[in-house]
Amino acid sequence: LLLCSTLYGTKQGAMAYYKKMKATNKEIGLKKSIVEPCLFYRWLNERLVLNTSWVDDNLYGGNDEEVDETMNQFRERLECDDMSEVEEYIGCKVDHNRRDGIIKITQPVLIKKL
Repeated sequence: LLLCSTLYGTKQGAMAYYKKMKATNKEIGLKKSIVEPCLFYRWLNERLVLNTSWVDDNLYGGNDEEVDETMNQFRERLECDDMSEVEEYIGCKVDHNRRDGIIKITQPVLIKKL
């Protein structure tokens, strides 16, 4: 039996996705942070776009237009879903106050366990 691709949920699958995602990010101009291997960034139209990943979950941040353009370029190369406005990400609650330009990320479940 010859397996021609990695399986979702395995360590090898996660690493294969990370390598493909990293190459794709490089193609579209995102640079990898030197201090955080799961953080990628680029300047587009003089505005910062961030992409952070946890296994196969990617979170983009920045100005709407630049984020949309970056995500569209990413989706042209890799099949993925846009979950739209994020309310929760990898166990963290995300509150976004667009009017004041504030994003608050908390871990209420973890705090309750303490």
